[in-house]
Amino acid sequence: MPRFEKFYVGPSMVDATGNLKLVNFFSLFQEIASRNSDEIGIGKDKTTDNGIDWIISRVRVDFYDLIPHGETEEFYTYPSELKNGFIFCRNGGIRNKDNKILAQVSSMWALIDNKTRRLIMRPNLPYVVDSLKGETPLPLPEKVQSEECSFFYKRTMRYSDCDLNGHVNNTRYIEMISDIFPLDFYRSHFITRLDINYVNELHDGDEVNIYISSDNTYVEGRVNDKVSFVAKIYFRNR
Repeated sequence: MPRFEKFYVGPSMVDATGNLKLVNFFSLFQEIASRNSDEIGIGKDKTTDNGIDWIISRVRVDFYDLIPHGETEEFYTYPSELKNGFIFCRNGGIRNKDNKILAQVSSMWALIDNKTRRLIMRPNLPYVVDSLKGETPLPLPEKVQSEECSFFYKRTMRYSDCDLNGHVNNTRYIEMISDIFPLDFYRSHFITRLDINYVNELHDGDEVNIYISSDNTYVEGRVNDKVSFVAKIYFRNR
């Protein structure tokens, strides 16, 4: 059952170019995915309240056009595939009033025990594969291949970075990736695609060292030399 929600691109959602921030795209996706999970019977009351946590493992987002301030757009999402009995896939996107798709997302999720943090194989939860008429979905997210990179900056995780599960929210990883570029970059470039693999969870107090490739298209986050996430960014000139 796809879920559709209209949202207004207000001042708090955009950057100095007047367009939707990357992190706010991910926040919107997270919120609507959570409500869709509640609708189909795999939400918080069936998971978190029973000692199980959803974790996101891989995401691919493609942007086809800018998403400007002052517009009312529609976000949609739906469960798209169940692989190997434990990988839950979910698609989504944003379209405007003319039904033009502005962005699409493909993601892979899993369930873990919230005490042991171990993967739950073949959980006893309902999962109905769905689709959206007229949409050509993105391929499933792939593994981001490591590249040579060097230290760029450090960020310490704090209270405001943590979510309902007590771990660093996945949107904070996107903030760290976004911040490798200065504001002038966003004025002259358009991010067309982002691939991210979440490798290890982050926690309150973790010091995350951010490494980037020489061309700024590969990002790696490490805690004590242990990789927490890797990402690949694609962009073009405006």
